[in-house]
Amino acid sequence: VQAGCVRTVISGLLSLEGFGLAPRFRAAVQSGQITMEEYSEHTLILRLQAAAYHVPYMPTLAGLGTDMITLHPDTTREMRDPETDVPFIACTPLPLDFAIVHAQEADARGNVRVDPKLVWMDSEVVKAAATTIVTVERIAPESSFVAAPHRTTYPRFTVDAVVEAPWGAHPTSNFPTYGYDGDFFRSYVKAHTDPAAADAFYAERITGPETHGRYLDANGGAKTLLRIARRTM
Repeated sequence: VQAGCVRTVISGLLSLEGFGLAPRFRAAVQSGQITMEEYSEHTLILRLQAAAYHVPYMPTLAGLGTDMITLHPDTTREMRDPETDVPFIACTPLPLDFAIVHAQEADARGNVRVDPKLVWMDSEVVKAAATTIVTVERIAPESSFVAAPHRTTYPRFTVDAVVEAPWGAHPTSNFPTYGYDGDFFRSYVKAHTDPAAADAFYAERITGPETHGRYLDANGGAKTLLRIARRTM
């Protein structure tokens, strides 16, 4: 959004959760710079599943009696089952050109593991995408995946590229390895009370650093990483 590369956001929610609304995103929507196409998380997942399964729609009762069909007439519609005459919402496919997700580890062949288990809708995003790029905390031996195939989250035939990026989820969390960087979010929100301060924040702490390592250094380096690392026994 800050770089001017976004025209439309399709999402069920976009915020900083406990730190409030996302100020740059909110300003862009209010000014008309970008449009927000909002769904419930359930109907968004169904659209992704329709794309993954190559079917014309996925049905649900969720959304009946709401404004969703009025807001999104091109992607959702009310239909009736021809046998029972029961109404339902048809959620049409949401195909993705690219998916970029983060995980704990992968092997050199592209098998990926989310540890301890997959949450949220990343699996639907991966399945719906034509090309999937996965960033991981570490590259693990292929033998570790062969020894525990049931723990493979994304098999290699669903992944097109793997990028080793330790602390790659920063400033958000990567449970159970590390938590979110609260200091980063507080500084981000504070900077956006003044346009000049916001521009300086991006330049110094996000877009200015030329590598991921320098980005981490610009945001506290080892001190920050030690602070957010989760202690496991």
